Amino acid sequence: KENGDRKEVDLKDEIMLLSSNEILSKIVDSLHLNINYFEKGYVQNKVINDAPFLITVTVPNDSLPEIEYDIQIVKDGFLISNPLTEKRYLMRGHDKSKSFAGLPFRIELKPKAKKNLSLYLDKEYVISLESNILAMEKLKYSLNVNIPEEETPNLLLTHEGTNPERSRQILDELIVLLDKSIVANKKKLYNNTVSYLNQRIRVFLKEK
Repeated sequence: KENGDRKEVDLKDEIMLLSSNEILSKIVDSLHLNINYFEKGYVQNKVINDAPFLITVTVPNDSLPEIEYDIQIVKDGFLISNPLTEKRYLMRGHDKSKSFAGLPFRIELKPKAKKNLSLYLDKEYVISLESNILAMEKLKYSLNVNIPEEETPNLLLTHEGTNPERSRQILDELIVLLDKSIVANKKKLYNNTVSYLNQRIRVFLKEK
């Protein structure tokens, strides 16, 4: 019974770690969860994991507004439009990362798309941007961390989303960060214990 109680306490500590802002913000940063890519469809936009271009935010992530842009790859470069303001931007060239005044990001065509440009010409894409804080709150809401009813030393982790590949990446990253945190905490506890024991030894020596 005591062993079981101890396991439950350990699992609850792990749940607290998994839902902590420190770990969730690291996941948002490492996986760039504040940027999402879609291929435009007639009825519904399709989430894509491997867009032919890469977006790099050029403003502080915490001040990034929640916004969407339509993007087309054209022969001259990139045609970008803001559906809300109807502003359109033409970024010329595909060879290197491009930025444009008034846009909060840089855009770069990936090498495989450069080699097969004709496959992507005039296809329509959508990117959605949001602040890291908002992305972290959404991640926290979409994560479920539970202790299974049967006796087991493991937690049950699930992520609710529309992109199975992204969900797998999130859960994999969570496990890696949790393992690192547990190891770091154990090392810190060990170091504190050794430090305390050394202090006690010095006290005993002085008392003699």
